[in-house]
Amino acid sequence: PGFQSNMHGSKSHTLLSYCISHNYEYTAFDYYGHGQSSPHKCDEYGTIGRWYEDALFILDHAALLNQQIVVGSSMGGWMMVLLAQERSCRVGGLVGIGSAPDFTPQ
Repeated sequence: PGFQSNMHGSKSHTLLSYCISHNYEYTAFDYYGHGQSSPHKCDEYGTIGRWYEDALFILDHAALLNQQIVVGSSMGGWMMVLLAQERSCRVGGLVGIGSAPDFTPQ
């Protein structure tokens, strides 16, 4: 999901329904400070680095299939691009929905 969104939103539920009807694996999670992930608000302790680590952990430990199609909405689009760069062997495709990746130089 995107910044201040959660895995119980309409985009996530629509994607879940599609995956169920086509017998696809589906994994969703809330970034730290979003939804039910923690009692803290995302603007108190959340950082792009923290959320990236969340996404990387899910890809490495919860996603069962070797090749994943990663879907990102808003800030999640940024996360999916970072995941694809870091774990290109695990990411078979990307789907961005209103993606907001940041390509500023470091």
